Amino acid sequence: MARRLNVSLTFNLVSFHRALALMVNERADTMLGPNRNSEREAYMFYMAEELPREKNILSA
Repeated sequence: MARRLNVSLTFNLVSFHRALALMVNERADTMLGPNRNSEREAYMFYMAEELPREKNILSA
């Protein structure tokens, strides 16, 4: 999909705490896995529905 939209994607594997810091400082656009709480809702948008909790949710 990104290729069709002419958008480049970069995935960085970082620790959970580093990922939260990147979100707070608006240096990351998305993060998988953080539980919703009122503190995080101040700087994150949560989807209405959660992704399924399966090992492999992405496929090529």
